[in-house]
Amino acid sequence: MLGKHLRRNLVAYLALLVALSSTGYAASGKLLPKNSVGSAQVINGSLQKADLSGRAIAALHGVRGPRGLTGASGPRGLTGAQGAQGPPGAVGAQGAQGIQGEQGPPGPAGLLASLDKIEGLPCQSPDAAGTAVAEYLDESGSHPGQFSGNGTHSVGLYCLHADDLEPNDTRETATDATSFIGANGLRWVSGTIYPAGNDDWYKLDAVDLGGKQIALGTDRSLMDVYKDGTLIATGTRFYNTSAGTANWEVRVYSSRPDFYFLYFNIG
Repeated sequence: MLGKHLRRNLVAYLALLVALSSTGYAASGKLLPKNSVGSAQVINGSLQKADLSGRAIAALHGVRGPRGLTGASGPRGLTGAQGAQGPPGAVGAQGAQGIQGEQGPPGPAGLLASLDKIEGLPCQSPDAAGTAVAEYLDESGSHPGQFSGNGTHSVGLYCLHADDLEPNDTRETATDATSFIGANGLRWVSGTIYPAGNDDWYKLDAVDLGGKQIALGTDRSLMDVYKDGTLIATGTRFYNTSAGTANWEVRVYSSRPDFYFLYFNIG
């Protein structure tokens, strides 16, 4: 059937083929008239840079014109309102200590309101450093044979330090004063209570004091007296002995620094 159809219409098919070939050649071989293609005939995104002229490309990018003249400065605006104060910053690190300045000249000497101001100050004696003491002595009355009325008081200023008989702070370490006898036959010793509250102990072994007095020369210290190991006097400055050989012990004490003379057989 197909072969019979082709044989009958062969001429018609050849004519159609020639016609189609001529039309396609004419369309591809002849340019379109000027200004005949517009935006409507161009498929979006189909044109390439090679399809455009140099002038068209320059027009797309734009040409930079000459720089204009700088305009005159306008008037200065008004100062704005002050802003809120910001938070304080962190504390900086402490700087290095400065060099100590020179010592100034000493001021004028002040008035001493009381000799008590001297008590307890450091001092320097010819022998050693110590503590200053202002010791008021017994009152001297204004009438002979009396110690009352408008009399006078004396004061002694001393620089006290530990005496040479230390340590004799306890009964076991008592100073043996048996041989402390002067040229006139008087038994005596001199010492200090230093520091305050420090006891001084003395002993006499197998000595007859002949009924004379044990006396403590001081205005601050007190003494306790022992005979053959027994306490026979306490908190006193004077004690009358009895004749006969005995072992004697004396404890001297004070709550404040003091110096004293201890006499074992004063008349």
